[in-house]
Amino acid sequence: ADEGDVIEQLLRSLSGEEGGSSPIVIFRATGSIAASDRGAGTGIGEKRVVKIIDRLRTNEHVKAVVLRIDSPGGSALASDIIWRALMRLRAAKPLIVSVGGMAASGGYYLASAGHEIVAEPSSIVGSIGVVGGKISAGKAIERIGMHAETFAAKPNNPGARSRAAYMSLLSEWDDPTRERVRESMTKVYDLFLRRIIEGRAGKLTRVELEESAEGRIFSGQQALERKLIDRIGGLRDAIVRARERASLAESATASALVDEPTFLEAIAGEDDSPLEQARASALIQFVQQAVPETIAPVSMVLSFSRGERVQYALPFGLRIQ
Repeated sequence: ADEGDVIEQLLRSLSGEEGGSSPIVIFRATGSIAASDRGAGTGIGEKRVVKIIDRLRTNEHVKAVVLRIDSPGGSALASDIIWRALMRLRAAKPLIVSVGGMAASGGYYLASAGHEIVAEPSSIVGSIGVVGGKISAGKAIERIGMHAETFAAKPNNPGARSRAAYMSLLSEWDDPTRERVRESMTKVYDLFLRRIIEGRAGKLTRVELEESAEGRIFSGQQALERKLIDRIGGLRDAIVRARERASLAESATASALVDEPTFLEAIAGEDDSPLEQARASALIQFVQQAVPETIAPVSMVLSFSRGERVQYALPFGLRIQ
């Protein structure tokens, strides 16, 4: 081979952009949605997932993508950023969404970007709603002898202090804070509905969507009746639809994209600091020990502790036996 070709192949391998992909690629998005990346297999990290989606969009060897979703949702901001990346991918080539166990809240937010949504009869679909809140630790630290006081930059402005401390972990969960969170939730909820209407591309009206929103969840069959999905089926059915939309031969193969860090990403390391990862790990263990009888919405607690105020996430746990 030419020396230039060898160098190009080496760079593609190091960056994770190998050219020998199957015409249909299956990309699995599993777990809670977060702005930070904690490595492969631990959730849907916005930065890494967007990079993968953009690579699939620009890879000329990939003719169609099947997004396999199994997520209860998570960060509102991260969900919207990933949704935008999926819409760019959808504009370039067929994008079929296959729902596994659930596409709920932020999970459904992402699913709505697909040309078609295929779900199992028992899949959990919907939870089109918003969860908001914050963690307030001010009174807790006072019990151990510490006190925090907020001083407004404008002493003569009565609302300046509450506005300045709105996002503080040390401020109280008072009426002004509650109202600001509610206002933010309302705006984000309206965005959620508008994104679904755009993603579903005329398949349901705003009135029809509102009848299935406000946090309601449905089985795959119920979601089909409410126009939230397009057909009942599994991953194989989604692959067939991707092959048909891309006008590929029946012999066209499909391969799963392995969500692992590339060589260069492994060298660079993760975004989160060791302290942040240790704090997240400790909080996860605490919640799991406190409520062992349920699947705790740990991602929601973690996001609130990081300063996020509004999320697309199931506000409760689901255990299917």
